[in-house]
Amino acid sequence: YRATLLPLSAGNYVLTAVAVDNAGNRTTSATVTVSAANSGAPSVSFSSPTNGDTYTVGSAINLSTSAALGSGLISSVEFQANGVGLSVISTPAVGQGGIPFFNFTWTPAAAGTYVFTAVATDAVGNRTTSAPITVTVTNIAAPTVAVSSPAAGATLAVNTEQTLTATATSAAGSISQVEFFVNGGSVGVDTAFPYTGTWTPTSPGTYALRAVARDNLGNQTTSAAI
Repeated sequence: YRATLLPLSAGNYVLTAVAVDNAGNRTTSATVTVSAANSGAPSVSFSSPTNGDTYTVGSAINLSTSAALGSGLISSVEFQANGVGLSVISTPAVGQGGIPFFNFTWTPAAAGTYVFTAVATDAVGNRTTSAPITVTVTNIAAPTVAVSSPAAGATLAVNTEQTLTATATSAAGSISQVEFFVNGGSVGVDTAFPYTGTWTPTSPGTYALRAVARDNLGNQTTSAAI
C-alpha cells in the first residue's frame, strides 16, 4: 500500500497509516516523523535567444528557458524585457530527455536594445532570476524562414529518426545558418542549403517544431511553429 506526499513547506511531518478490514475494523499505525527541508531555489537559464542576437522590427522572437527543480515543482516562469513583464507561463513543454522548457513568442514593435530575463518560481515560493540575455532589434529587412518537413499535424513514430527541413531566404544579405528547435530545445544547426536536421522523438506527445534563420548581417527570424 503506497501513497505520495509532496510537502509544500519546510518542517516536520507526522505520518500514520490507518488499516480498515472488510468488517469495518480499524487500526492506526505507530507514528513516523519525517522532516522536509528547503533544497534551494530553482535554476533557470535561456536556451533561446542568445546574447548578441539581432532581430528586426516585427519579427517574432522565441523566448525559451529550461528550469530545474528547487524545493518542489516549477509553478511558473515569467518572461521580462527591460524589466517589464511580458508573460507568465505555467505549463512547460517537454524537450529532449524530458527536460521541461517554458516558451513564449514575443514580437518587438520598435528598434532598440532589449534585455531579457526569466523569473522561475517553484511550488513553495522560491524564486530565481536568470542571467540576462541582450539582443538588438533593427529596422533592416529580416530573413524569411519556414519549416517545410515534416508537415503540420503529421504523426511520427517514437524512437524513429526524423528529417527536419526548412526553407530560408534573406533580402538584405545571405543566410548564414538555420537552427532547428523542438519544444524550445535546439536539435541541430545547418549552415548550407538545403537546410536540414535530424531529430528522434523519444516519447509520445505533442511537439512544436520551429526553425530560426540567421543572415550574414546578424538578423534573425523565427518560423511559425508546426
